Amino acid sequence: MKEWNEETFILIDKYLSKEMSIEESTEFEDRISKDPDLANEIEIQKDIKDNIRKYASLKNRIQQIDTNLKKGKNN
Repeated sequence: MKEWNEETFILIDKYLSKEMSIEESTEFEDRISKDPDLANEIEIQKDIKDNIRKYASLKNRIQQIDTNLKKGKNN
């Protein structure tokens, strides 16, 4: 397993957040195609971001349900 430096994580984040210019994105995609470890790390980071979004959405939904239940008890 490869060790990644902070700069690589910043690049991965920019790539996944679509904050790179077309040129930067093309260069990074070329790097990804040549480095299977980097491609794997990007998939891991993508899964983490997706799961965080799902968690946040679920948490908000639970809070809405809780609020609605509390309103029902007060009426």
